[in-house]
Amino acid sequence: MNIETQKELLDLLITAEARCEALYGRFADSMAEHRGLWTRMAGEEKRHAAVLKALRGKIAAGEASFGQGELRAEAMRMFLDYVDAMAKEVSGGRMTPERALGITVDIERSYVERKVLDHFEGDTPAVAEALKVLRDESFRHVADAELAWLAARRA
Repeated sequence: MNIETQKELLDLLITAEARCEALYGRFADSMAEHRGLWTRMAGEEKRHAAVLKALRGKIAAGEASFGQGELRAEAMRMFLDYVDAMAKEVSGGRMTPERALGITVDIERSYVERKVLDHFEGDTPAVAEALKVLRDESFRHVADAELAWLAARRA
């Protein structure tokens, strides 16, 4: 993968984390019954963006690498459009907590199922720790959002 494509994908991944942070913040602000979940997840998305920025620096320094795999910039842009559309919907007051939880599950599953983090490599302790944080929190996001969504559906 050429360096420009790599940079574009990393920038899109960082943007995706920031947009998810904003979306989850809107969910937290507008739906009190799951505020704790979304506030925590928004904070973790903010940390994910910072970790990805640090990984970008490690890549530039030759301490880590990022391979495109099946990840495509156009798919990332479509994902960002989806997140933006959901943010507009919740801002318009047209979203139920169950729908917001379902969207959260979809977003978090897509990140894990696309194995985005598997595209990073690096042997330094800093890179390993950064990837561990991202993986652990991403899997926890899926599990926590699914539990809340299933509970909301049963209610």
